[in-house]
This record gives sequence, C-alpha cells and structure tokens, in this order.
Amino acid sequence: AYTLNHAADIFAFTGDAAEAARCRALALRINTAARRLAYDPQRKLFAENPERKLFSSVTNILAVLSGAAPSADAPGLLR
Repeated sequence: AYTLNHAADIFAFTGDAAEAARCRALALRINTAARRLAYDPQRKLFAENPERKLFSSVTNILAVLSGAAPSADAPGLLR
C-alpha cells in the first residue's frame, strides 16, 4: 500500500488520473485487509500474521507509513 500510494502521486503528477485512482483504490483495499487481519485493538498494534501472536516495530512503522494504522494510534505505533 505504501508504494501504491506513492505511485498514485506520480501518476497524478503526470496527468494519469485513472491510473492514480486505480493505485489508490488498491492501496485502500490492502490497508483495509491489513486492519481486519492483523490489527489487535487491545494492544493497538499490528501483528506479523493473522494469528496476532508476533509483533514487530517494522510492521507497525509500515502500517503508519502506508496509512493502514488508525491515525489516533499512530504515535503509539512509532514508539
């Protein structure tokens, strides 16, 4: 999702609005799935897998950068 969001910016800058919209829509689907499958609301962290047994700072940093993380939880995810 992180790369797709940046690709969308590039497509928009070059005037390809349709491709930008396609990239943004796919990034949104990926982020939605990540929240549904990997976000643990009690811990307010993203897990490495759907079983939610392993957590890492890298996963949570990428969740923030990609936009998957709820904005209210972002500061805690970056600690």
